[in-house]
Amino acid sequence: MKTIHFNCPNCETPVETYAELSGELTQCPACEESLRPPRPAPKTSPAWLVVLCFVLMASGVCIGIPLEQWAATNPPKTETPYAMRERLQSEARAMFLQECTNSTAGMNRVIQKDLQTNDGDPNKWTAEVTAEYVNHSGGIDRTNLPFVFWIYDSPVDNMRHVLCRVDNLEIYDAQRGLHNGEPSLASIGKD
Repeated sequence: MKTIHFNCPNCETPVETYAELSGELTQCPACEESLRPPRPAPKTSPAWLVVLCFVLMASGVCIGIPLEQWAATNPPKTETPYAMRERLQSEARAMFLQECTNSTAGMNRVIQKDLQTNDGDPNKWTAEVTAEYVNHSGGIDRTNLPFVFWIYDSPVDNMRHVLCRVDNLEIYDAQRGLHNGEPSLASIGKD
């Protein structure tokens, strides 16, 4: 005879009873409370799994082949020069703010920023930021940093992207001019 196993809802004692008694009133052997054993779960046939697999495979074939043919006849749309310029300018703004944070240790806030992205060639774009930062003694100082941009062709998405970095050459030239007593860019170095 088939048996079912469950826990008594009153005392949590494991109970075993015949499956044919499920749904009928009986007593728990431990606490002697009246209870109704649950009905056994109906057995399922593995046939539904075979049918499901067949349906999924058939739908994959019916959908996959037309999609593959559609993709072959409809290549991805190319980006217009205007759309690419807008995307690159947006990337330049995001990269510029990220590099401001990364290049200024202890940065407190950006006081002023000047981003020049009007030239048609992103390799000629520039930016400058005046930022406050916490110095090594805990005080607040200001610095002016120039930035340069350049484009690169990504092998990941086969698109052009823009990056930026601090223009260390301009900083070096400005500091060299200060040491030689020559006029230099007033915007470079500490104020």
